[in-house]
Amino acid sequence: MRPGTLALMEIALPMFRSRSLHALRSAVVSFAHEDGGQDLIEYALIAACIALGVVAASQSLTGTIASVFSKTGSTMNSTV
Repeated sequence: MRPGTLALMEIALPMFRSRSLHALRSAVVSFAHEDGGQDLIEYALIAACIALGVVAASQSLTGTIASVFSKTGSTMNSTV
C-alpha cells in the first residue's frame, strides 16, 4: 500500500457514522490493507516488459537473420 493512502482513507471515511455504514467502512479499510494480489500484478508487468523486449529484438534481428540465410544460400549455390 502506498504511503499516505491510509491517511487519505481515514480522512475520507469518517463520514460513515451509522452502524450499517460502519461495516462498509471496515470492509473498505481492510481491503486497502490487503496486498495479496500485488505480487501477481508485478509478475504480469515484468512478463509484459520481457515480451515487449523480445518483440523489439526480433524485429531488429529480422534483417540480420535474413542476410545470413541469403549469404549462406548464395555461397551454397556458387559452390555447386
